[in-house]
Amino acid sequence: MNETWTSAVGRRSPSLALAAVPAMAFAIALQAGCADAPPDPQAPLDRPALDRAGDLPGTHRQYGTPVQVGEGRARTYIVLNKGVPLELGVALDERAANGLPDAPTDHHRIQYLLPLPAQNPTPFQLVELDWRRIGHPPAPIYMLPHFDVHFYTIGLDERNAIDPADPSFQARASNFPAPAYIPPHYFTPLPAVGEEQMGVHWVDFTSPELPPQLKPFTRTYIYGTWDGRVIFQEPMITRDYLLTHPDVLAPIPVAARYSPAGYYPAAYRVTFDEQAREYRIGMANLAWRE
Repeated sequence: MNETWTSAVGRRSPSLALAAVPAMAFAIALQAGCADAPPDPQAPLDRPALDRAGDLPGTHRQYGTPVQVGEGRARTYIVLNKGVPLELGVALDERAANGLPDAPTDHHRIQYLLPLPAQNPTPFQLVELDWRRIGHPPAPIYMLPHFDVHFYTIGLDERNAIDPADPSFQARASNFPAPAYIPPHYFTPLPAVGEEQMGVHWVDFTSPELPPQLKPFTRTYIYGTWDGRVIFQEPMITRDYLLTHPDVLAPIPVAARYSPAGYYPAAYRVTFDEQAREYRIGMANLAWRE
C-alpha cells in the first residue's frame, strides 16, 4: 500500500480520514458480489487446522532455506499429510524480531525473499517477507511497525516486471479479475492504485481496524491483483502483536473461483511455538480450489 491510499481515504482526523471507506467498500462489494455474511471467528474449522498442524500423527513440517532477518532468521515451512498440504507459512525464530533495520529507501520496507521448501504442491511460487519499521499508508491505521508476508502465485521475474515505468502500468492495475475471483467483503480504492513489484491491494472492509470499528491494527489479511488475476495473498502482522506470543487461527473469506487451480487457504495462523522458539505466520486449512 502507498501514499495514494491515504488520499483515497482522506487526510483529516482518524474518524474523518476514513469516512470514504464504507462508500468505496460498498461500491466494490457490489462489483465483486459480496453478499455473504462475514466469517464467524468462532466457527469451527477442519480438525487438522484446529490442532497444531505439523504435530499430528501422519503429518510432517518441512522448512525452506533460512535467511537472516534481524538478529535471527526466517524461513518458509509447509505442513504435509501424505503429500497433501495443510499449511504454508513463514517461521521467524525468536531473535528475528530483534535488531530489525531501518529501510534505506523511500519504500520504507526491507525485503527478504524466502526460498520455498523442496516439497511444495501448492500454486504459490514466491514468498516475500517485508519489514515495515514505520508502517505504511493509509494513515493512521497501518503506520505501525509490522511484517507483510506476500505469498505469490507468480514467479520472481513476473513480479519484478510490475514496474511503474511500464506505459501500460495503470491499465494493467485497473484490469481487475472477474468478480468470482475476489473474496467476499474485499475492496480496493478507485482509481486502482498499483505498487511496484506488488500490484493492487484489496482489504476486507469488515476488518476491525477499519471503520466503523477503528480498533488498533494488530493483524489483517490482504489479497493482491494484477492485470486481471489474483497474484498474492498477504497476512500483515505487527511486531508488538507477535511479541505477545499469540495462538490464533482466523478464518478468511474465500472466493468462488481460483486460478491457477490448487491448494488455497480458508484461514491464517499466527502463533508462537514454545518448543521451537519461533513465530509462525501461515496460510492454513488449505483445500483444493479451482
